[in-house]
Amino acid sequence: MGGIWKPEKNKYRVVMDATGSQLNGASVPLTCVYDLLEDVLKLTTPDIWQSGLDLKDYFYMWAYTQADADYWGLCDPVTGEYDRLRFCGFGGAQSPYVAQRWSRHIQRIINEHGLKYCTTERTRNPEGFSCTGVLLDDFHLQHLASLTQEEANEQFDSVCKLLHEDLGIELNMQKKQPPAHCKEYLGFLIGSKEQTVTFTQSRRDKLCRRMTSSLRRINNNPRGSPS
Repeated sequence: MGGIWKPEKNKYRVVMDATGSQLNGASVPLTCVYDLLEDVLKLTTPDIWQSGLDLKDYFYMWAYTQADADYWGLCDPVTGEYDRLRFCGFGGAQSPYVAQRWSRHIQRIINEHGLKYCTTERTRNPEGFSCTGVLLDDFHLQHLASLTQEEANEQFDSVCKLLHEDLGIELNMQKKQPPAHCKEYLGFLIGSKEQTVTFTQSRRDKLCRRMTSSLRRINNNPRGSPS
């Protein structure tokens, strides 16, 4: 068990070595289905408003059931005492599945109930929006193109209040993306007006660094020479 210092968040991220301890190898493989870029693009119609939500401290948000907790925990090598892990362990093979499963519940609440939970004081347009993409803590929402910017903003604010104030789900306010025609999802910018997809600057820079590193390795190790 260790920790990664996150200076931008002023905190440590606790990481379990679930591979070295053989825990991941002994765990039952669980299929985790994400909504990828192509899934979101299928529902991106021209001029539609797009917005985004990000959940805070995601892996510490979802609690394991008692049955799951019996198989996830920390064992003292000296005393043999066992402490059950009550929340998703960062580094656990099954953690993404557990987290995505809970996110699907949130997505269903948004889509099936949504603004029906909200009062008319929050928005004048309780219909015409949906959560079309979820990948762990990243939620992609769409609003009707016929709405004005103000009306789309009201819908977005209502969804935030539904999750945070009504359901007690903590949101990462710094990563909120209010309604816009160009919005980031998974490192790509989706433009609904032009119907385009482009890299974000950070993803472009990351790809350039990887390509540069690969080219350097190739140049330093020409074909035929020992690796």
